[in-house]
Amino acid sequence: MMQNYSPEMHPNQFSGNQHTNQMHSAHKNTYKPVNKFALNLSQVLSGEDGRTTIMIKNIPNKYTQKMLLEKIDKLHAHRYDFFYLPIDLKNNCNVGYAFINFVEPIFILPFYEDLNAKSWERFNSEKICEITYGRIQGKHSLVDNFSYSAETRKVKPLILEVLPYDVEDIETLRE
Repeated sequence: MMQNYSPEMHPNQFSGNQHTNQMHSAHKNTYKPVNKFALNLSQVLSGEDGRTTIMIKNIPNKYTQKMLLEKIDKLHAHRYDFFYLPIDLKNNCNVGYAFINFVEPIFILPFYEDLNAKSWERFNSEKICEITYGRIQGKHSLVDNFSYSAETRKVKPLILEVLPYDVEDIETLRE
């Protein structure tokens, strides 16, 4: 007899074998998948996590780079040095995600608070913004990666020079 799949179950638990499912059912609530791209805000705050590049997911396709940057720059201007919103050149719309590299990891916290799990203001979209770490980390790695992409010949990332922040200013944000 086959058991219905439940999203909280570990994939190995769904085998269709009732005995196996019962044997593992005691452990299903303790299984927590490790997502290396999920943000741990306390580790960012403490300085344990020094990653600086995040991925903005679930962007409505009609958002342009200008629209998204206007939203970001309301509260986060001069805190990032790389921004890239890939565009599908066939339909001239964004592909639903973007990358932004902050000059200091601590700047991720207010950005996360501002956008994560929030609905988008424009286009009456039902999409909910999700903020995760990017697979590629750091301005130089991002520039290297996207400079080889054929798509960037027409749609280039925004690469900025940002003045360094004073260490005391950074520590004030941690408090």
